[in-house]
Amino acid sequence: MKLILTSAAAAAILTLTSAIGVAQQTTKANTPASPAAATEPAVTVTLATPQKQGPTGQAILSQHGNDVLVTLKMPPSNQVADASIVHGACSQQTSTNNTQPSTSKASTSTKNSMALTAVTNGVSQTTVTGTTIQQLTTGGYSIIVRQTPSLCGDLNAANPIPGTQQ
Repeated sequence: MKLILTSAAAAAILTLTSAIGVAQQTTKANTPASPAAATEPAVTVTLATPQKQGPTGQAILSQHGNDVLVTLKMPPSNQVADASIVHGACSQQTSTNNTQPSTSKASTSTKNSMALTAVTNGVSQTTVTGTTIQQLTTGGYSIIVRQTPSLCGDLNAANPIPGTQQ
C-alpha cells in the first residue's frame, strides 16, 4: 500500500510539474517584448531660420521596417507650407525657391529632392519608402519648409531619441 501511494504521489508531482512548465511557456509566448526592445530607431532634427532667429520647428524621423516616417511639427499657423527633403546642407539653400521637389518619387541615392506632405496647422506626416534613417542622416540631406520665414534642418545634425535602438 505504501508503494502505491508513493507511485501515485510521484505521478501527481510529475503531472503538476508538467502543467506548470506548460503554463510558463504559454505565458512567455503570449507576453509581448518590452517596448524598448521592439522600438525601431528614431531621431529629431531642429528646423530653424537661416539666421537662427524667430520660429523653430522639429522633424522626427522614425524607422518603420524599410520606410521612414517623417513628422514635422511647427507652431500652428494659418499658412500651408510646402516641405521637402533636399540634397545639400541648409547653408546651401539660399532662398525659398531654390530647390523645388521633384514630382516623381526620388530615391535617397539620387541628388533629387523628395516632396513631403504639406505642413497644415503646424503638422505634416510623410512616409518615405525604401530608405533608412542612416541613409538620410549620412547622405548630405536637409529638410526645408517653405513658409514665411523658411525653416531648414540638416539631417546630419539629427539627435537620437532616448529609448530607441540605434
